[in-house]
Amino acid sequence: MTDILVIDDEPFIRAEIAAALKRRGYAVHEAEDGERATELLATVAPALVVTDILMPRMDGLELVKSLARLETRPPVIAISSGGADGYMEYLKYAKTFGADVVLEKPVDLVRLMAEVERLLAPPPTPD
Repeated sequence: MTDILVIDDEPFIRAEIAAALKRRGYAVHEAEDGERATELLATVAPALVVTDILMPRMDGLELVKSLARLETRPPVIAISSGGADGYMEYLKYAKTFGADVVLEKPVDLVRLMAEVERLLAPPPTPD
């Protein structure tokens, strides 16, 4: 079973994404912020990470930067609503810091699942 780490400080959003991934057969690990995610990464090697950007303690930008330094970095999908001011530059920063895909909240679960499957698909074999 493929492990995916979902990080979001909003329990409802985290649960919604986790449930959609579980329906697709993925093993889902959840964290409420980047600090807890870092603790989980010491014991779990996820095939993919879905992370919010604006979170307490350790935000998603810091987490994306730390993941980019890993020798075998999992693909990262960054999500954000831009916070109270709707500042969507955070997603541009996430892409610059190493996120493979960025999606605005509210997350379209169909699109999210398509991106998950695309990022986890084996590379094409040469003819």
